[in-house]
Amino acid sequence: MLISLVALAVSLSAAAQVPWAGWDTPAHSIDTDFRALKNNIAPGRVYRVDDYIQFVPLALPISLKACTYDSRSGWGRMLTSQVFSAMLVEGIGEGFKYTAGRRRPNGHDCRSLPSMHTAVAFMGATMLHKEYGWRSPWWSFGGYSVAAFTALSRNMNDNHWVTDTWAGAVLGIGATELGYFLGDLIFKDKNLNPAWEKPEWEYCSCDEKVYSVGPAYARRFILGRKSAKASSEAPFRGSDLNLDLEIPLVAGAGLAFRATAGSLTYRDESSINHYGGQVGMFWEREFNHFLEFESQGLIGYNGYHSVNGLQTAGLREGDLRGGIDLTVTVSLNLITGTNSKLKAIAEWDTMSYANGKYAPKSVPSFLHSILLGTAAVFFW
Repeated sequence: MLISLVALAVSLSAAAQVPWAGWDTPAHSIDTDFRALKNNIAPGRVYRVDDYIQFVPLALPISLKACTYDSRSGWGRMLTSQVFSAMLVEGIGEGFKYTAGRRRPNGHDCRSLPSMHTAVAFMGATMLHKEYGWRSPWWSFGGYSVAAFTALSRNMNDNHWVTDTWAGAVLGIGATELGYFLGDLIFKDKNLNPAWEKPEWEYCSCDEKVYSVGPAYARRFILGRKSAKASSEAPFRGSDLNLDLEIPLVAGAGLAFRATAGSLTYRDESSINHYGGQVGMFWEREFNHFLEFESQGLIGYNGYHSVNGLQTAGLREGDLRGGIDLTVTVSLNLITGTNSKLKAIAEWDTMSYANGKYAPKSVPSFLHSILLGTAAVFFW
């Protein structure tokens, strides 16, 4: 619980300090990079499924318990903890919306931070995890997957910047941890399922085969090529969204798979998307029961696309042909729960760029980048 509360405070405090990527004056940030990625995929497309699916994780614990599927807590203890959680989410979230005054990417109002749809979804997912995660980790995985889809939908609908949904996720998780902490203080050992045992966080990657899957966000810093960047023949920044899957062959090592979608932005503010898939190996070892070091080596294919056509100086759509993509990754991982961990990631990436037959010689054939990011991982 302490980790969740610290993360909540740091997330909202950091968000209050950064310059807003407003509708009229967009900043160069991970927010604008991911908005460019969205606009290059589906500009102007809006759907309302997130207005409904945000409540799915919230409804599941009550529905399952009503169907006599035993949970961690009795009705009184569960509902008390959930009421505390909802009050905290509503009070902190709405209060921060009005005090922060961040403009939405679609410009509709100045109540963008944090995303309350995302906060409600992650609150429900954490409640589901608390009540039923001990029975099967797949209840937790399902709840957090729906919550993550809700967050992505808020970005795709242009209702929120990506950091709004991050803050919403941390708010939902942190407030629920605190709500259950208050419920536990009130009820102590009463109304607890006798079959429930307090979960242990620790695991040992050195003697267990651990499978993992999760999304990762990373900011791309493109190295060198100052003149090509200045003339918009090469991008100067970007951001990537990855989905990583690790399958162990032995304890602590195995196969790594990655699917990537990202945006590359030029000095003239035009942008293109790149998509790819990679396969490789991973290796991980823990320092103690809560921290571990991990490395990956990946190779794969990367291709380019722009829904509005390429607008950069001296380049045509056919000049940017797909090609090889090489990545070396290191990360420091924090075990945050029985089936979850957070990663702080640093990567070196080399990917094919201007390989077209008639591409100008001043344009690089490969882009070399350093990426810094984070990942939320479910393991079992």
